Amino acid sequence: MAWTEEKIAGLPVDQLKSLRDNAAKIDADGAAKPNAKTAAKQTLDWCDAELAKRTPVKVVPVKKPKVAKAPKAAKTAKVAETAE
Repeated sequence: MAWTEEKIAGLPVDQLKSLRDNAAKIDADGAAKPNAKTAAKQTLDWCDAELAKRTPVKVVPVKKPKVAKAPKAAKTAKVAETAE
């Protein structure tokens, strides 16, 4: 079966990953015919591009900067008053 970018774009993620794995095996196979290796390489590239489009981007929440707290001088003043 000849794969096109449009056919690959229409596949669900699990089938897309399976197709990519199969294309990688054919591409790595030394005994494969040259035409099969070329087609497998093209399919592999298309699968990688489609998976990259579909991979969700992880959003990192932005933390608010911490504001320094005011010194606790009031408590030490109370301790000094009670000591007198």
